[in-house]
Amino acid sequence: MKTFRQELFIIFTWCLSQMAFAQTNPALALIKEAQNKTLEYKDQSFFFSLILDAPGRNGNRVERKNKGSVILVGDIGRLILNEQSIYLESNKLITVSDEDEEITVRLIDTNDNNFSPVNILDKYTSGSDFKFLKKKQFGETKIVQFIELIPKNQEDILKVILGIELNSKKVHSYHEYGKNDVITKVELFDYKVNQGKDVDQVKFDRNKYPDYDYIAPNDM
Repeated sequence: MKTFRQELFIIFTWCLSQMAFAQTNPALALIKEAQNKTLEYKDQSFFFSLILDAPGRNGNRVERKNKGSVILVGDIGRLILNEQSIYLESNKLITVSDEDEEITVRLIDTNDNNFSPVNILDKYTSGSDFKFLKKKQFGETKIVQFIELIPKNQEDILKVILGIELNSKKVHSYHEYGKNDVITKVELFDYKVNQGKDVDQVKFDRNKYPDYDYIAPNDM
């Protein structure tokens, strides 16, 4: 579950947060441009694939594949993955499991490196090397520029490969390579923005789940 929430925040992070980089490198400048563009959107929605590629037995590798969708309105979001609805609101992560008829609320503390978007970004803003890799064309008009980020002084991350669409400046993909030889691969599809989504579509409403068990910290 801890690894899953880290993967979830990789997706939210690129949509809700802004990297604090100085624009001294063309690759870095493109990342900054994409982030500024993302912050201008009133709402966003997309589907995604999520692959966790890890070492297995006898030298083989094992892939865990998932697909899901995300809707973001401002800084509030709802993600659907593995038949669960996950709501991100302010300092809370709310998971609704229809199978278990259970609601779980977790506080997102700024000191929690695993769950805070800010701290995940800090892994890279504290110092990284950036360079352009290849471009790749998808279909007739979609060209994606891939960028390699090498974080400095990181205990767990070896490198990150980020894909950005050159025309729209939308994030296309995010691949994180861990020093434990685990690779997390996220790719976004059918990425739409400013569709007039309403906050009620992504805001958690406990009244919709009257019979569900509710597990939350005190006073929440």
